[in-house]
Amino acid sequence: MVTEEKQKILTVADRCDACNAQAFVIAKKESKELFFCGHHFAKHKEVVYNWSSEVIDERDFINKKSESST
Repeated sequence: MVTEEKQKILTVADRCDACNAQAFVIAKKESKELFFCGHHFAKHKEVVYNWSSEVIDERDFINKKSESST
């Protein structure tokens, strides 16, 4: 069985536009980007999907230890 590993785009330096916590979601529309932590994305998920043309959701990486912290 072959599994495809999801490539991580966001870094620890990417911050939520609402609260400055670590961002795990990017919503894109044209040349604009909004960054969300898991909490604020969940809170505004429907609005985010209606506004954006692309959503990159990396919440699967929440609580995973980064390679730089090993």
